[in-house]
Amino acid sequence: MVRRSRALPFVRLFPTAALGLALALCGCNEEYFYKQDLHASSFGQLDNSAEVTFGSHLPDALDEVLATCLAPLVISPTLTDPAGTCDALTDVTSTGAVNVLAGLLVAPDIDLSTAFPSNLTTLLNSPFVVGLNFPFQNCVISIVPAMTVTGLSLAATHPTWTTHDSKPALLVHFDAADPTFASGPITSYVGNCNSPISAALLTATVLPALPSGPHDINLDDLTLDLWFTFVGSGTDVTVAVAAQLGASAIKLSPPLSSTAQSYVGTFQHAFETYSGQTLEQLLADVDSSIEASLGDLSGQLEALVEHAVPAGQKICSLSILNGKLTMETAVVCPISMPL
Repeated sequence: MVRRSRALPFVRLFPTAALGLALALCGCNEEYFYKQDLHASSFGQLDNSAEVTFGSHLPDALDEVLATCLAPLVISPTLTDPAGTCDALTDVTSTGAVNVLAGLLVAPDIDLSTAFPSNLTTLLNSPFVVGLNFPFQNCVISIVPAMTVTGLSLAATHPTWTTHDSKPALLVHFDAADPTFASGPITSYVGNCNSPISAALLTATVLPALPSGPHDINLDDLTLDLWFTFVGSGTDVTVAVAAQLGASAIKLSPPLSSTAQSYVGTFQHAFETYSGQTLEQLLADVDSSIEASLGDLSGQLEALVEHAVPAGQKICSLSILNGKLTMETAVVCPISMPL
């Protein structure tokens, strides 16, 4: 396997000279994020094995950068500045946050447009067309949205070391900063009546109760969990991203009137019926897209942990111990004996 260049966590690829200048200005180094305890061999040499721990420095640094520069974090179809609202190292205070921000300030904008399925706008704009019964038989009402995806506005909680799918992981949990997911106008129509009397009555009594004008599509109880799971082999580390977007309901604001709901049901029911996709399927599609868009971040975390492997040793285990990512290394890893 080709060894990756050593770089700061959460940094996309950017010129080495720019990174070196940023690190020189802040006096940062990767060793700040971990503690390395070398163990003596039977001959007293401090190079036979080691325990490397990543404690609170990395979660704390990410927490400060997220709270200071990326509050809220907006995942949208437009380019995202990885440094958010921060434009100088002095915008944060801790050594770890300066270390992380140093890389983000010289990183290129991130294209998160792939965080949304390509057919999402089409799904959100599926028209609701309903044929009516007595006394408006042979008449039709149409509710036609013209929504634009605005994105996900998220507020991070403190990142933590945890376990996910039986693997050590760094978890970043987000709650909704704004439930709005898409916005745009809705136009409603009535017609196709065989009877002009029915058409006039429908226009006078039902059409005013149908949605019209600017509306938002909201995701209730929106959350996002990002797990970065770690697996070690030899001197290499593989970090995989798992995303889980959660929402209890998809709703329209202003909401559908009781009259409109009597024809099409709740907005979520109408969306799922006419788009052919459930809310759960929509969230799962966004999960997959977010995971694919975060590949660069995984590479930087891999490089950080690989950098901590003592020279001449290899990784024997990676685990969460006492709330820390703990890596056991040795020249020769012990053979696991059956219980």
